[in-house]
Amino acid sequence: MRQHLTRLAGKKQNFLTAFTLIEAMVATAILAIGTLLIYEALFISLDSFNYCRMYISLAPRADDILWRAQNDLTCFDAIPETGTSGEFNVENRKVKWGLTCQEIDPRSKLYRIDLSLLWREGSKDVRLLKSGYALYREIRQEIK
Repeated sequence: MRQHLTRLAGKKQNFLTAFTLIEAMVATAILAIGTLLIYEALFISLDSFNYCRMYISLAPRADDILWRAQNDLTCFDAIPETGTSGEFNVENRKVKWGLTCQEIDPRSKLYRIDLSLLWREGSKDVRLLKSGYALYREIRQEIK
């Protein structure tokens, strides 16, 4: 058994240890796909960051528009005086908004208010929707 192992160890091996062209191409393809996935993840995270940044900038304005509509419907049973559409600028972006008021129950004067904000983010249109409710309560004052 020892003689057999020494004979195998004594033979010279003339194998070249190098990468073949196919191995190099496969490694390059795997590297390219990995790089592409990393860039895709980067762009998705940048889009999410920009949306969150705009949301934080728009939230106070959206809440104000929605609150005014709720107040007008709760106190006056009327469509808001602020109007049902408009536009304003936030961070050098034009933001268009639209407001819809729908009476859900005519007996109790319950309204659903939907606010839609729309802006352009690169080549995409981005929309933010907020909703609220208002209940009209007639205030009766006695005159003495």
